[in-house]
Amino acid sequence: MEDARQTDTTALRLRLVRAGFVPLPLHGKIPPNKKWGKTDNVTPEMLAMWAKTWPDAGNTGALTRAMPTLDVDITNEEAARAIEDHVRAHHEEHGYVLTRIGKPPKRAIPFRTDEPFPKIIANVIAPNGAAEKIEFLADGQQVVVDGIHPDTQQAYRWHGGTPGEIKLEELPYIRAEEAQHLVDEIVDLLVNEFNYRRAPERPRKRREGNGGGKSGPIIERGSDDWRYLLDNILAGRELHDSLRDVGAKMIRSGMSAGAAVNALRALMESSAAPHDDRWQERYEDIPRLVDGAVDLQEARKEEAEAKGDAEELPPLLHAYAPRPFAQIPRRQWLHAGHYIRQQVVMTVAPGGYGKTTLLITNAVEMCTGLGLLGSAPPGGALRVAYWNAEDPEDEVERRVAATCLRHNIDPEALRGQLFLGSRITGRRRLASLDRAGNVAFDEASSLR
Repeated sequence: MEDARQTDTTALRLRLVRAGFVPLPLHGKIPPNKKWGKTDNVTPEMLAMWAKTWPDAGNTGALTRAMPTLDVDITNEEAARAIEDHVRAHHEEHGYVLTRIGKPPKRAIPFRTDEPFPKIIANVIAPNGAAEKIEFLADGQQVVVDGIHPDTQQAYRWHGGTPGEIKLEELPYIRAEEAQHLVDEIVDLLVNEFNYRRAPERPRKRREGNGGGKSGPIIERGSDDWRYLLDNILAGRELHDSLRDVGAKMIRSGMSAGAAVNALRALMESSAAPHDDRWQERYEDIPRLVDGAVDLQEARKEEAEAKGDAEELPPLLHAYAPRPFAQIPRRQWLHAGHYIRQQVVMTVAPGGYGKTTLLITNAVEMCTGLGLLGSAPPGGALRVAYWNAEDPEDEVERRVAATCLRHNIDPEALRGQLFLGSRITGRRRLASLDRAGNVAFDEASSLR
């Protein structure tokens, strides 16, 4: 039975190829291949390989680069029907208007183009305050064309014909400006006839130039854009794109992938969106979105290096340029006239002179904010990592206990302040420096 189902799915995908579409295997709505966006020129051999490699990817999607698809993410039945009627009235004379329904009343209507354009999106707010949207899935996206909807567990169904029976060339043709115009018309329809409201628009990029001209570089309105994207997530609007873009910003800033995943999950958990299947799908997709941002960042670095545009390192020597002494930053002393923030210091002595005892006592002093051997840390209590690659863990614990007993310290005062390590295994690391020179703790580190 399973083999028969796979055979039917492969046959469907072959019909799509012969009709001019670019099919994809899907788990629900998600392609199993991380490089699905580069799929092109699908062959029967590729289809057979998909059936063997991803036999459980029973749904089928299609790239929307040449098949831009109007996605009507509207839950008002009457409004969704009115949108479909509007599309038919204006485009049916130019080709077959096919309507796909997965989770009623939402629907999708594919078009065709030889002039690929980026995704177009318009966020709207329903009369009940729910975040909904109208978008054109286009270059860089895909849409489900066959299979079982993950929420309803019902088959996707088509009206007016199905892709494969209808060739891509038989769909209505659309260009970027026409697609934008159609989206604008639909939003006007929702606002004027169904009491929807327009959601806030994303801040546009601006050019920096002399006199506000067009010759300068394009600059993003940083804080405004962050605020817009974070507000979207917290309000439950445009979750996929907002999570993707915030994740990309985090990775570009130097944040580790693990930290970015945790931050996005925290935002999603605070979102006002209903924590339903759609929310769960977006939540579970966060690691993939972050991985995509990491891959894109690496690809940009490789491209820059190939072009010779890689960031240049500062020279090993530079000319001394005197400046007022008051402008020279002071040392940030942490403790004992020895430990300095952002500096490497060393405690050196022959074996048996008490280096370990001194270091552990200093660590306890900094953790508690007390002065046991001298003055207290000037900035108060600190968090301290003590790494001993020589002694076993129980020996380190005995020395910490001895220090507490000697100075009448409650060991509970060290909880959450002192962090111990005794060996390095594999390729794990505690932390790294981001592009700004800040310490970014690794996901597995207890210091986070």
